[in-house]
Amino acid sequence: LLMTFMALFLAKSSMLEDRKLKTRHLVESAQAVLIHYQGLEKSGALDKAQAQAAAMATVRSMRYEQKEYFWIHDLNTPVPKMLMHPTVVALEGKVLDAANFNSATTLQAGDQVTVERTADGKKNIFVAFNEVVAKAGHGFVTYNRSKPKAGGGTTEELFEKLSYVKKLDDWNWVIGSGIYIDDVEQKFWQVAGKYSLIVLVVM
Repeated sequence: LLMTFMALFLAKSSMLEDRKLKTRHLVESAQAVLIHYQGLEKSGALDKAQAQAAAMATVRSMRYEQKEYFWIHDLNTPVPKMLMHPTVVALEGKVLDAANFNSATTLQAGDQVTVERTADGKKNIFVAFNEVVAKAGHGFVTYNRSKPKAGGGTTEELFEKLSYVKKLDDWNWVIGSGIYIDDVEQKFWQVAGKYSLIVLVVM
């Protein structure tokens, strides 16, 4: 029973770490695109406005798993402003202080093992993003969000989501992407069921 418990604990941790690592690598790849355009600005091939516009246009069109995307916001305080969002263009140029953004549950700055939990799970997610990049230049934030419906609109129920954000120096941008991780829990219980059946047979 003890071995089964330990195996399940490690399996769940491994599932989540795999998701975190994948999201991080994707955001780092998107950041490399932005760095490319910064290089064009520094070389004089483009001025700053042209380089930033081209960088945003490129990242706007980038997708993975068909529907997942990247966004860019600034380091404005106390609440940042959205610079580019490919699926909700209406957010661009707006301060991200809407009540529906108040759902951050955990923060993990950089590569530190410690995960900081928010007091009430209602911290502004974009403020949380900027807190982790202020501490380490990058990090993870978990929060609760509704899911888009196939026919349009969003669900009333909230689901756990994980985002990785990374600061882009010189331009003071933050680029990020997020994925829903509620299915990790579902897959975990499927694995737990299989392990439990094996334990019962052995016992």
